[in-house]
Amino acid sequence: YHILKKAGISTAMGGNIGIPYCDLPKASVYIFEMSSYELASSKYLDFEIAANLNIQPDHLTFHENFDNYVNAKHASLENAKTRIVSYEDFVTMSKYKYSENTITISTRGNDLADIYVYEGALIDSGQAVIDLSCLTELRGKHNHQNAAFAYEICKNLGLPPKEIANNMMSFKALPHR
Repeated sequence: YHILKKAGISTAMGGNIGIPYCDLPKASVYIFEMSSYELASSKYLDFEIAANLNIQPDHLTFHENFDNYVNAKHASLENAKTRIVSYEDFVTMSKYKYSENTITISTRGNDLADIYVYEGALIDSGQAVIDLSCLTELRGKHNHQNAAFAYEICKNLGLPPKEIANNMMSFKALPHR
């Protein structure tokens, strides 16, 4: 959201964080953060880009079992025109690795992934595009994963890597993140 807004793109964000979907203002790009609960109860999902960062055995009381939870988490990916998934998420990779229009991201330096983090740098097509150690608001492997996913989403929306990197530099994380 921050990267796109800084680029001057009309963007609205909502869902599990912030404003409910139906109350979002008109925008060119909508960014939804969706919980597994929301995904499980959504029947018609058709995203341009969908990203799934990880699957852990969470919320099993609500979903009743791990398979139902996985199905809920994968619901956003099913009809998406572009899927972005974590190379380290073996559950999602086993289903989508060889699917058309799937982009993989690794935070463990795995150069088999399309985008990966190696020694603090975000690597795209074999080239370092962002020095993640400069992003003081995004410390830690989990935030490097968030930055890599945000980078790939914005790149898919047409932003050049240099502009994405510059816009990331001014990002301010929420206090509890």
